[in-house]
Amino acid sequence: RPMKPALLQHFLLQNYNGVEYNLALDPTEQFLYALAGTQLHVLNVDANGMVSETAAPIDLPGVTSASQPVGIAVVRK
Repeated sequence: RPMKPALLQHFLLQNYNGVEYNLALDPTEQFLYALAGTQLHVLNVDANGMVSETAAPIDLPGVTSASQPVGIAVVRK
């Protein structure tokens, strides 16, 4: 119900204690991508909308802690 949102889950990313600043849901709604710091986190989304992070975060090549990547594009193969 869009007019009465409810908190389903509080989730913390693996190996990261900052703020996720870019999120993107893939077209199948099975994966949620979170850009956080210098890493990309891939979360699995189950049928109830709950998320889990089953793979280690991906370090973005060429990105240093002095930079802040912005934006995620998700396309279907």
